[in-house]
Amino acid sequence: MHLWTSRGTLWVPFIMIKLQHLVIAAGMFLLALFILAVSFWKLTYVSPLPVDEANTLSHVSVQTRLQQIFTPPYLPDSPLFLSVVLSDRIRLALASPNQKVSEELRLGNDRLWAAQQLVARGRKTLALTTLSKAEKYVMLASGDNAHILNSSHEQLHTQVLNTISNHIDQMIAMKPYFNSAQASTIDALITQMKGLETTR
Repeated sequence: MHLWTSRGTLWVPFIMIKLQHLVIAAGMFLLALFILAVSFWKLTYVSPLPVDEANTLSHVSVQTRLQQIFTPPYLPDSPLFLSVVLSDRIRLALASPNQKVSEELRLGNDRLWAAQQLVARGRKTLALTTLSKAEKYVMLASGDNAHILNSSHEQLHTQVLNTISNHIDQMIAMKPYFNSAQASTIDALITQMKGLETTR
């Protein structure tokens, strides 16, 4: 008895499954496995952002950590970057309020580093988009931390302030690499970040 019919269907007891449906299901299953593998790798092999004795972020350590995460092809100009985005969204969805602030700061730093790498590659338009997303995550972290009233609030507050300060410095350093129109967008982002500093 042949398993496959002339119409491209698979005989299973009481069920006829079209070949194209099997291919789609297999593809989705493999994509899910890949996303889980990326998530597991990031959780297992990438340590949390270090905090020094004054509860401030170590920017050197941050850069080293981001290089571990965003080695090619995990930059936004790669099709595989979608797996990173999906993984990050899953982690945000599962995070507690405290963890969510830390995750948003991590994502802000990740995107900032990615924007810098894109500038180095000459992908300035994509770099500016990525930079805007970086600051969006920092703004989300700042807003979410305002609603945390437990003992972790002050430490997270310090991390937010140091992240804001670092992002302002990095954007100022990046601005000369963009044209005047793009630089004005960066100026607007810097103004937003400075506004967060004064309202904290």
